Amino acid sequence: MNDQSKEEALKLKNSQISVWMILINSALLLIYLNYGYLTEDEKYLNILLFVLGLLVLIGGFAFSYHGKGYNIAKWIFGLMLVITLLMVAMAVYVTGLGKAFQH
Repeated sequence: MNDQSKEEALKLKNSQISVWMILINSALLLIYLNYGYLTEDEKYLNILLFVLGLLVLIGGFAFSYHGKGYNIAKWIFGLMLVITLLMVAMAVYVTGLGKAFQH
């Protein structure tokens, strides 16, 4: 095997390990955010925090690996970014709506 094929094999192995670490960390984040007695407001906030954490993990993966094979990670990151922005906008809107109808 030449050096380039060894490097590609190592890069593939590292990216697979990274994907597994993202999955495991996402599961741990989900467990941590839902541990204990939570009010309804805290549950919605934890959903938003989970999506933000997932966005950071996917963003780290998408921009640390370069090449044609990793373009799908950038597309997934873009999709997660849009979903996160929509969720943040919805949370701000609902919070403002709740304050408007407080009385």
